[in-house]
Amino acid sequence: MELRQMELGFPVGRGGARKGAGRKRKGDRARVGHRRREAFAGRCVVHVTCRIMEGLPSLRNPAAVAMLFNYLLRGCEREGIRIVELSVQGNHLHMLCEADSKEALSRAMNGILCGMAPQLNKHWGRKGRVFADRYHTEMITTPTGCRHALIYVLAQPRASSG
Repeated sequence: MELRQMELGFPVGRGGARKGAGRKRKGDRARVGHRRREAFAGRCVVHVTCRIMEGLPSLRNPAAVAMLFNYLLRGCEREGIRIVELSVQGNHLHMLCEADSKEALSRAMNGILCGMAPQLNKHWGRKGRVFADRYHTEMITTPTGCRHALIYVLAQPRASSG
């Protein structure tokens, strides 16, 4: 009598990557994907954007802007990054930051955003979520790219006011 191993037949078309699978996006806007952030070594300039939830008051209120500046000054000293330029818009922030590594930037941004949310909620007299999603980053690797990012961040107040 000959022994043979039987084949274990798995159904075809189940499991794995397929169209329409996965968590569905919430809201109208496509949010920041949960992909691995780009690693960098040494001091690097990063353009960071943070968006607040829809329906919240404007960040451009003078009292809110003053509170944001004060918090960012203290947060940067504590977290170890340097914010080179900042632009406060109605529903988002643009920052040009310098950080030593991806981990340092991640720790700093999470600490700053988690600390800033209760401050903004207290200012607005509300509870709940403030920031819509993760912060978005774009690495600035060339002098020309740095110039373009600097012009973009500094020109934002003029572009949104008119």
